[in-house]
Parts: sequence; C-alpha cells; structure tokens
Amino acid sequence: MSTGTSEQDPERVVRQCIETGRDAMEQIQQYDQSQTDDLARAAAWAVYQENRAESLVQSTLKATEFGNGADKREKLRSRVKGILHDTLGQPSVGEIPTDRDGVVEIAKPVGVIGGLVPSTNPAPSVANLAILALKGRNALVISASPSGIIPATEAVEYIRNELARIGAPRDLVQVLPQPASKAKSNALLEQADLLQVTGSAANVAAGQTAGTPNYSVSEGNPIALVDTGADLGAVAERVGASAGYDNGTTCIAESCLVAPTEVYAELRQALADQGGYLCTREETDLLRETLFTDGHLNRDVIGLAAETLAAEAGIENSEISEPDLLIVEAGDIDEDPLVTECLSPILATVDVSDFETGLDVTRRILAREGAGHSVAVHTNDSHRAVNAGRTLDTCRVVVNQPNLGSSGTFENGLTHTLSMGGGTWAGNQLDENLSYRHFIQTTRVAFRQERDEPSAADVFGSYEGFDD
Repeated sequence: MSTGTSEQDPERVVRQCIETGRDAMEQIQQYDQSQTDDLARAAAWAVYQENRAESLVQSTLKATEFGNGADKREKLRSRVKGILHDTLGQPSVGEIPTDRDGVVEIAKPVGVIGGLVPSTNPAPSVANLAILALKGRNALVISASPSGIIPATEAVEYIRNELARIGAPRDLVQVLPQPASKAKSNALLEQADLLQVTGSAANVAAGQTAGTPNYSVSEGNPIALVDTGADLGAVAERVGASAGYDNGTTCIAESCLVAPTEVYAELRQALADQGGYLCTREETDLLRETLFTDGHLNRDVIGLAAETLAAEAGIENSEISEPDLLIVEAGDIDEDPLVTECLSPILATVDVSDFETGLDVTRRILAREGAGHSVAVHTNDSHRAVNAGRTLDTCRVVVNQPNLGSSGTFENGLTHTLSMGGGTWAGNQLDENLSYRHFIQTTRVAFRQERDEPSAADVFGSYEGFDD
C-alpha cells in the first residue's frame, strides 16, 4: 500500500501498487491447488472472525452513517462463508477438466485486478473480490469510495495480515491509500489487467468505458411479482424481510411489489402485519419529495431506518412504531421515481388486473431501471415462473424466495456473490453471478484427433433447399 511523496501523483501511486502486486504474484506462481485454496480461506477467515466482523460493521456504520448493524453483520459473515464454500473444491490451478476430446485446458491468473467497491458494502465487497481473486492466484488492488475507505482499508489490512500469517505475500491484496480520489480510481481503471466495478452508475460506466477488460455490474431495482395462488402470508414474510434488509441499501432488496387486484389489498395488510407501515397518499408524497430532488436520489437520506426516514420526511403519525418498512402505493410507473432504486426501506406496491398484466408492468419497470438484475416470482404454478424467465429481461428469477436469494443461498443453485451481472440488458458482459471462474483464464492445448470429416448431408440434413 503506497505512501509518501508519490501520493501526489495518482498515476504513480497506482503504478506502484500494480507493480507490487505483480511481484507478489510471481511469488505464488508455483502454488498448487491446495495452497491456492488456502489463500482464499485466508481472505475469508480474516474478516469472518466474530470480533473482526463486528469491528468492520461498526467502522462501516460510523463511516457511512447508513444501514443497520445486525444485517451488515449477517451479510458479511454469511456472504463470506457462502462465497468461500462455492470456490473450494473447484479447479483453478494447472490442468482443469474439459469436455473437449483431445484438448488439455490449463488455468492461469488474469493478472492484477482493479476492484472498485461501493460505500453500501465496503467490507463484504473487499472480502468477496479477495476470495475470488486469490482463488485464481491473482493480485487485487482496491479503490474505495471516500465514505467507505476506512472500513475497506481495515478489511484489506486484516486480509494482508492473515496472508502473512500463512506465509503468503501480503501484497497480493492492497488498497489505494487515503485520501480516496477520483484521479486514483481512474488511474486504476486504466492500469489494471482486469476490472470489477460494483457501485454507482457513474463508477460502473467508467469501468465499462475504460478500455480495460471488465466485469462491471448492473443497477439493482428488484421486483417481487405475485400470482393470485401464492401463499400471501409467506410472500409477506419473504418480502418484508428482504425489502428493508440493511435499510434497503443492498441491490438485492426488493424495491417494488406487483400484485393482482384479487390479492393486492390482502397482501398489503399482510405486509403491515409483518411490521410494515402503510403510508397514506399524503405521506407518500412527502417521502417522494424527501428522497428525490430534481429527479435525482437524495444521497443525504439513503439507508436511514424507516422510522428515521419518516421523521426526515415530516411524517407525524402516532401509529408509526419502529416499522421495518414503509409501504407506498406507486403512481404512474413510467414517471414515479418511487418505482426505481431508492436505497431505502421503502416498498412501492403496484395493483394490476392479473398475472399477465403484472408481467408487462414488471417489464416496463425493469426497462426504466434494473433491467438484467433480478425478479422474485411468488406463485404455485411452476410454468408461470418459467414463463416469467422467458418473458422478462432479467438474468435471475428466484421463485418463492426473498429476492436476497438472487445473490445465491444454500437453498438455491445460484452462486454466492456480491456482484451480479445484468447482461446486455444492463450494458454488462457478465450475465451471471460473479465467481472465481471469471478470474482465471485458460490455455487450451489441442492434440490432433483421427476424425472423419462430416459430409454436407450430415451438416445440412433436412434443411429446406439443401441439394446434395
């Protein structure tokens, strides 16, 4: 981690970190799979330990002033455990399995990875990238946001110390030195071998246009789409626990709920019974004015607890008693900003005539914000769930689960991650959950095979117009 006079020159600071990372990679070039897996374990264990996790949560709350400690603690430890679990036992060193006859596939590092981490999840994002990068025998240089640099630096230091404890180079993981700056971040975007950007739309756009190979990821704005036959109590429990998770600051928390008229009112009441507060039209207007100024999200009020946000908006109602979630009825879905990502414990509900109309409304909301990210479908009809996957421009559809599950859980088959690609719908080249596999590249050694060349008839078969 660079310090000293070179800090005045952002490009030089970054160059020094990159060169240091390359030197560290040289020292692990001969690591076998077991040694490499221990690098990943070290990164995970460094922040998973209860006392360190607690310290990271507290420093994050102090530095960013949003979110809540209980969810941040659970997020950090459960994500780290899940991400590590998914990587262990997977081949990332030397010859790896392939289904191509006569081809030997050899896994190699991608190089020095530049990681931009968001203020919403600085410590978990650092751990996520460190586990995945080290699994591929890469080096990692982190650029953190100004509000997230203190907890990000703390997480990096824990990881560096744990690497040293097992005899590995500390400089495999670094963070650009304080103070955080756009100039240093941009220099990292240009000099790294591969980028992974999670965060604001501006940072993601910078990563995607830097000219460096990247796995930048999309905006959130998950939607819960409900069918008439769904168990409404279960839906309310799932959505209620997910939409307000970490005060709505995570990109996998539902922003909207779309439900048919037949169940709409009952479902809203079930959400209230779960601890949500049903806002009146006047209260909804106050929240809208507080959260959005000149059409843009007011960063000064994001991530506040529901009760605090309500007070900021000037809502005075004796019925509000520490709600987990503020439930509002959306206006015109093509204009109301409350159906976009609010990064707050707010759930906008939309009344539709039936499930098919709900699919269309969901598609329109995603086209406005959140295309490619994720949708939670609540239905007892598996065909409708699969049809939603066919119909909607989204990379993930989780069925009868909180949308938190779109980032991978032990209860579904999705890869545990904190970075989720949105495909071309979101302008991303990644359409899946970020994994270690994205941080290795391969050399394919192809041996000559004795094979018969197919005839034209074998290739074209019964294609209309084919004439042999």
